[in-house]
Amino acid sequence: MRKIVTHSQRTRDLISSLLSFAQQGSGEKTMVDLCMLLQRSVQMRELQRHDQKIRIETVIDPNVPMVWGDGHRLFQAFVQIVENALDALEESGGGLLEVSARLQEDEVVVQFSDSGPGIKEPHRVFDPFYTTKPIGKGTGLGLSAVYGVVQDHRGQIICHNKAEGGAVFVLHLPVAEKRDATQAAAAAQS
Repeated sequence: MRKIVTHSQRTRDLISSLLSFAQQGSGEKTMVDLCMLLQRSVQMRELQRHDQKIRIETVIDPNVPMVWGDGHRLFQAFVQIVENALDALEESGGGLLEVSARLQEDEVVVQFSDSGPGIKEPHRVFDPFYTTKPIGKGTGLGLSAVYGVVQDHRGQIICHNKAEGGAVFVLHLPVAEKRDATQAAAAAQS
């Protein structure tokens, strides 16, 4: 009976993930404060974390401008990346996750860098159903969904391993243009 319940919960979670992945679509876009979203995603995970051997440091430039996007979906993407990094750190017995955001020309660059074991095949992490987690732990859809969110925001995301160990995810999101701000103001007046 216990096995049936466990497998039915796993099936429910997999179906939920598949539906979420299949329904990726553009939500309503507004001016979004990425710094606030990053802080919230890190704070949420810190509240849930029980392992004191894992540290999270944030270095967020307060002058990072807003971007045009769907705050809810960007928040979910940040949480997914943070969760994956913390899972890797937990498996390796602890370490450091550094989250940073800065302005670089006309883009906001967000970086998640961990001191974990790195990723076996970083070029495949955004492929649907690719996972390095044990059976029952991951579906391989989380980072694929993150990739879709970043693409929908006219951005780019890359992943690579650091020479000293650990993985780095770097997101490039375009700074909100004047037309985006005008659209947001018009929508607020309607």
